Amino acid sequence: MTCPWDAARLRTSIEDTLAEHAPIGAPATWVLCNHDITRTVTRYGRADTGFDFAAKAFGTPTDLALGTRRARAAALLSLALPGAVYVYQGEELGLPEADIPLDRIEDPMHARSGGVDPGRDGCRVPLPWTADAPHAGFGGEPWLPQPAGWASYAADRQEGDPGSTLALYREAIRLRPAFGDGPSPGCAPRRRPRLRPRRRPVPGQPGGHARRPPRPHRTPPRERPAGPRRAAAEGHRGLAARLSHPHPLVPVPPPRRDQHMSTSVRSMSVIGTVVAVAAGTLVALAPAPAHAAAGAALPSPPSRPRRPPAPARGSAPTTPRAPSPPRPPAARRYASPRVSAWSSRCPARPTR
Repeated sequence: MTCPWDAARLRTSIEDTLAEHAPIGAPATWVLCNHDITRTVTRYGRADTGFDFAAKAFGTPTDLALGTRRARAAALLSLALPGAVYVYQGEELGLPEADIPLDRIEDPMHARSGGVDPGRDGCRVPLPWTADAPHAGFGGEPWLPQPAGWASYAADRQEGDPGSTLALYREAIRLRPAFGDGPSPGCAPRRRPRLRPRRRPVPGQPGGHARRPPRPHRTPPRERPAGPRRAAAEGHRGLAARLSHPHPLVPVPPPRRDQHMSTSVRSMSVIGTVVAVAAGTLVALAPAPAHAAAGAALPSPPSRPRRPPAPARGSAPTTPRAPSPPRPPAARRYASPRVSAWSSRCPARPTR
């Protein structure tokens, strides 16, 4: 987009772009201008055909006839390159950069530059569709004013003109598939060679190599046989279901997955009932002791000696309290000589 109209510079830009995309085999993309760059018809008609935001200014002299011829040649060049081509709206009509009045400029770059930069509104003016319609067939009044000679670039006037810019773009796009739109043969990525499997030499066979036998198809996993724990668990659930059924002799279907919890709770209650009944039966069948049969009273367990009651508050204790042993001096409690010297200078604490 910013490359000037110079054959050497254009060739270098094209070759560098193709070389950057060649290692990964990606198609390159080509574009001449966009909504931020000055239109090619105006830019190629100036002395400086490059683009720089800092160089934009009002009143730059432009040769529109020269810029139109260069823009048509640049369009054919871009449409002949391998890859993807983007055409900015209005380039197929050969639109130049529009001059916007100062009171209608909306681009903030104009205000930020102190009124020096004309902004980017010149390449954002709505397109002319119909020459005789109001606002060149755009519809209502556009947000940016259209120049006075904007109707001469209308699409309906270029429709039947074989020498128009619109006809040039249509013919180039029609012929483009014949030249291909992929990477050029010289820039195609190299394919990695396929690695053949290594074969072990086998004497006595033609060629001295043997192929690896094909891998057998995997069979579906077989169901694991039920172990003792699984069998015991299934038998326990079936027994609990039979005991809890109102008619134990009626066959009970196996419990579902959602009935595992209720079956477990029911089996625990049944087991508790059976254990309680068995305990009561054992107690009833146990023989009575000899002293109970004779009608004698049961021997009472030996009584433990009681602790004497504590004296009431305010009364003197019955036995004097033994005095506590005297505490050793502070110097004897520490092994460090510095602490011993310091504690020897301190007065000893009185004993109780």
